Amino acid sequence: MVTREYLSDTWKLNENKVTTDKVDEASLPSRQADRHALVAGLENLCISGSGQFSKAGLKLLIEQIKGSETYQRNNCTNICIVDLREENHFLIGDHEYVHTRDSVKGESVEQLIDNQKKLINGTNFRLEGDVVRELGFEYALVPIKDNAIAQGNRAEPLINFFRTLKSHTWLHFHCRIGQGRTTAAMEIYDMLKNSMPGKWGSVVPLSAISIRHLLFGGYPLMILQSKDKDDGLYHYQKDYGLFLATAYIFLKEPKGFSSGISWTEWLKSNPRKGDLERKYRLMAGCSE
Repeated sequence: MVTREYLSDTWKLNENKVTTDKVDEASLPSRQADRHALVAGLENLCISGSGQFSKAGLKLLIEQIKGSETYQRNNCTNICIVDLREENHFLIGDHEYVHTRDSVKGESVEQLIDNQKKLINGTNFRLEGDVVRELGFEYALVPIKDNAIAQGNRAEPLINFFRTLKSHTWLHFHCRIGQGRTTAAMEIYDMLKNSMPGKWGSVVPLSAISIRHLLFGGYPLMILQSKDKDDGLYHYQKDYGLFLATAYIFLKEPKGFSSGISWTEWLKSNPRKGDLERKYRLMAGCSE
């Protein structure tokens, strides 16, 4: 089980020097402002992420979250498991789970759950949501196709979910292996919390948000591989990078998220998105 938690004791700020027991100090930015940007807002960022878990893994995960300094410092009273998987998946007993890699296309959350209930009829399979609620925690199914959150308006369900959050809630995101969808969701939530001026006097730049999630175990969504490598990562990361850069503007500007406009409508109406696409494509070495 891969879990990423944002704990105050992971980073230690001592006489304007940032150190960590997980990252080589030489790899950290040298400028003091950049160092502060990497840690700004982390003390209030009540999130974690992982791949798929079993019931026993879920119990261990909850124990780790409740024992974290961030959970206690922010007086969290609830934990919500945010399931980002569109593909069918079920828990079996305490230590097993089963899933498919294929997404279920064109179905609402209600239809997905109804069809999963039919699939488990006569088996010992359990719906993840049922297990989570039995343990006394909240569950939110926000289904997103694997490798597709950056496409079109597929992030709309996630954006809408963020509009409904209760205060003092810890969010634990997960997808199949805890990389693409999980990292993207965690970075977007970080943007939502930290793309506006905070007590440190300035916004946290997109680059700092991307770097700190990478340092804490996230997937490198905005670091482009060589265009010549035949591994598919270049176009995958290019799409994710453009999507996250666009989402950052949506969450930051007054006419975006805070105005109540939907992600889909904002994409249609905001001319700045086109400029951003062109700039990012040039930076990534892509053709128009």
